[in-house]
Amino acid sequence: MHLYSLSGPAGGLWTKTIYSLILLLGVVAGSAAQNNFRATLTPVVPTPENSFINGAAAFALNGTNVSFTISLGQEDIVPTTAELVGPQSLFTFDLGTPYIVVHSPGPWPNGYDGSTAFFGTFALPAGMLEDFVAERTTLRLLSSRVGDFSGPVLFAPLPQLGSISRQGSSLQIRFAAEPPYRYTIEYAETVGTTNMIGFTNVSALSQKFEAVVTGSTAGAGARFYRIRRELCCE
Repeated sequence: MHLYSLSGPAGGLWTKTIYSLILLLGVVAGSAAQNNFRATLTPVVPTPENSFINGAAAFALNGTNVSFTISLGQEDIVPTTAELVGPQSLFTFDLGTPYIVVHSPGPWPNGYDGSTAFFGTFALPAGMLEDFVAERTTLRLLSSRVGDFSGPVLFAPLPQLGSISRQGSSLQIRFAAEPPYRYTIEYAETVGTTNMIGFTNVSALSQKFEAVVTGSTAGAGARFYRIRRELCCE
């Protein structure tokens, strides 16, 4: 996550300065980064029916409690079992009711036409919590109609602004939106404020894409922008 500042005289050259948000806003951002985990899910046994299906899981850890979003890039994929597997431990949790989206025809390329997502919470037992935080666990989704999916659970990298540009009073921000997250672009007029103003938000439940956010800065002075990421989105 980075903070960008756009400032300069009217009609003159604009400068772009990139700051690390962790340094500017301190331990809140740093701590939150250490509590977010992600898994990229792939078929355990690739077949023509499942090899093109993408999947992702995101976890937010608060003490021993975990919130999750799990998304698979096709409609009506409902595993019977979800489990976290560590070196010497196994934890099974309830996926809950599937949230199924069907696009017909689909708006995405490559035949993408729907998604299946799950949202919920669970509490990790002590042994599994230690493995989870140490990145020693694997998420497995078993016995769906197109087979099993699996992926290691790792710390989620901080979101990155790809580019930010201004032409006249028009501002454009580009960044990679990855599933299964919702991203909110926020800004403030001074560095270090806790009262960030929401600019817009983008949801990427099951498909990665380049997000392009545009807006007006007419009448605005210097602004500092950041991306806030959270679990997507029912």
